[in-house]
Amino acid sequence: MRHIGFIVAVLLFCGHVSAEYLEGTVEIADMTVSPGAQDATIDVIASWNGDLASITIPLVVRELDPGSFWTGDLPYDTGGNAFYHPFSHGVVWHWSGTWAAQVEELRTGLPSSPCSPEGDLGYDGLSPDHLCIIAAGSGGTEPPEPDGRPILTITFAVTEVSGQFEFDTACFSGSLNSISLLGTWPCPDCLPIEIPFEKGVITIADCECATLGDCNGDAAINPVDVMYLVNTVYRSRPAPPPIPGCPAVNGDWNCDDAITPLDVTEITAFVYRNSEIPPCNPCTGGRKPDLTLASDDILFNKAQIEVGEPVWIGLEVRNLGLAAATNVAVAVYAGDPDSGGQLLGSAVVTDIPANQSTIKYIGTYTFDVSGSVDIHGTIDRAGQVEEMNEDNNQAYRTLIVK
Repeated sequence: MRHIGFIVAVLLFCGHVSAEYLEGTVEIADMTVSPGAQDATIDVIASWNGDLASITIPLVVRELDPGSFWTGDLPYDTGGNAFYHPFSHGVVWHWSGTWAAQVEELRTGLPSSPCSPEGDLGYDGLSPDHLCIIAAGSGGTEPPEPDGRPILTITFAVTEVSGQFEFDTACFSGSLNSISLLGTWPCPDCLPIEIPFEKGVITIADCECATLGDCNGDAAINPVDVMYLVNTVYRSRPAPPPIPGCPAVNGDWNCDDAITPLDVTEITAFVYRNSEIPPCNPCTGGRKPDLTLASDDILFNKAQIEVGEPVWIGLEVRNLGLAAATNVAVAVYAGDPDSGGQLLGSAVVTDIPANQSTIKYIGTYTFDVSGSVDIHGTIDRAGQVEEMNEDNNQAYRTLIVK
């Protein structure tokens, strides 16, 4: 933790109080995420020991390692109030009651001189990015929080590049360049102070969850681990220790970020009933379906037919993932559909359980010209199903027409 003067934040208090009484801190928690994570979150934690009327925190987000940064649709909240935000994404505020009725949050843009470093073109996912967190009460105040608590959570995606980036304080504009704690207006106690601030470092680390589910660290998932989760869920015993480098909760078998009776049910089935469904592993995409199609999964009743002879065509759709897939669109084409192949027929598979396959009849067809025809099969060509792997959904098999 360090003390920042001049360029950091503005905390505004109501009531006539001495400057010695006005104290506060701002902290952004460190966190570790996997490369390409889409739901990384940080908390902005603040403390104050008077009735809070407004808080403003200018921030800069900067790379520490080249290519390691946040990306995608960055968090923003640029209008509305505490209960109605028409232009908001990835922003959750934590205020009590109705205090922050007038809010201009995460106001983004280009810092004005003299605060703009060379190369910053605004809030665009290119390091550095400047933003400003602003919340103001409307005729009310937020009660003191001397022990501190999260006031804001923001959610964002990160790049695929391992390394670090940070959320630090910085001058946002010429008018947001000092720390002030204020008493009653016209503020007899107005003066710059120093406020403790602790920046947050985001580490993008290679995911290591190979031992997920091994609650006691004996390199196996066995009845001891079942008892460990039973004690956690039903006897208020401590949760299994976290796994360094793994973003998942150890013992969370179904990827809901908590240890619940459902996790006890799943580990019991794995250990005692040979369910073959291991704990959810975020390093391999979490608990999602993985629809796949190989050449041998394109089915004919005959591999060689005469001109005009009907041939039955079907697909065996396999789900290698750890979650069921529903309402999956499948189709067959004469020729590559990406190069103008002719659609022969399509169907919908209503349910494909995890680690199982389903045979789907597409239709019976005849061909009027002799030769070889590449019959292409596709699964979820429109990309409606979120899968662990999207690159194994098409294959072809050659049909001989004599």
